[in-house]
Amino acid sequence: SPPPSPPPCGVRIEFDRDESEADHVSDINNLGGFPGPSPTATAAACDGAFGTGVEPPPGGCPCGCGCVCSGLAPAPGTPQQLRFSKVASLYDGSHQTEPVRVLDLILTNETEYTPWSSMRNGREGKRLGEVSVAANTDTRFKFRFADSNDTDGTPVAVAYGFDFCLFDIDTGVGGSLVESVEACGSLNYFHHGGGKNGIPEGRGYLCDNIKVDGYLEITTPSAGCTLVTGLREGTGADNPATWDDVVVDPDGDLTCEAYDMCPSSGVSGFARGPGDRVVDIQTCATDGSEEAGLFPSSIDVSPWLRGKPMRYTMPKFVCFTFPAGTSSFELTYRVGLGASAPYYGRNFFFSGASVIAPDDACGSSPA
Repeated sequence: SPPPSPPPCGVRIEFDRDESEADHVSDINNLGGFPGPSPTATAAACDGAFGTGVEPPPGGCPCGCGCVCSGLAPAPGTPQQLRFSKVASLYDGSHQTEPVRVLDLILTNETEYTPWSSMRNGREGKRLGEVSVAANTDTRFKFRFADSNDTDGTPVAVAYGFDFCLFDIDTGVGGSLVESVEACGSLNYFHHGGGKNGIPEGRGYLCDNIKVDGYLEITTPSAGCTLVTGLREGTGADNPATWDDVVVDPDGDLTCEAYDMCPSSGVSGFARGPGDRVVDIQTCATDGSEEAGLFPSSIDVSPWLRGKPMRYTMPKFVCFTFPAGTSSFELTYRVGLGASAPYYGRNFFFSGASVIAPDDACGSSPA
């Protein structure tokens, strides 16, 4: 999660809180009744996605048609939810290294939900949360905070405002499978290069020169709601797995200036994706170095991103700021049409950011 770490007063939402999987043992992965990988599942097997041209059966598949799972079943009575244990840490200024309270984050679908592969849901082996959504569907999800010891998941209001961020918002090959996310009730939104009110104070991990124009379309479909739609083609090899994949370290090797630095070869990018049909190549030696920078190989980013253009990954995320007193919030995920059967789907990635509360909020009860 971006600095500061830990905040002296405020909220920190992260899916690898202690950089281990110790907290994962209490996770529940049964969103919409579609089982996914978790310690509570009795078995896990994924037999492979439906082949090209195969129409999904009416009503979908047990774990989504991108998985065709077998032998996977949650324990009897498992609620239909995705529950992330101990991901929200609250600090009130009295403890500098330990939070005064740690909460779970529970995700439920408020409208019909169909995954492409529920085996992608959750956080097993990941540092971000993830949810799979099938093509040509939209689902309104509710996120709520709850005490870890409360099996009923009674919503808990958080005394401080917080940021919640969505990553890898893009399209499939040829502009198919367009991803979008809509948030209502947030105070603000921001991203590299700006936001509703510019880059907020204290977000030094963002860059003015990383523009989202041509990558994200941000509109206001109704009062109090913000819709973010992906515009640029992407592939699975572009996906981030950690905050370090999308933000900079002003004091490290990955700086804002590096984003616009032409590599020594004079060429930035390559043909990628199925059939090498996603082509985004810049001859920066002659055409200019804007957006030409590559991820260095010496920094702590995901191995599959090292040496690749940063523009494939970094401009495709947005954060929403929710107000103090929030106990739950809703996001609507949409995935556009796939090009052909079985139509496939997309994966949405999310996490939170560390937020320092205003001085006059410190010392108040954290929940």
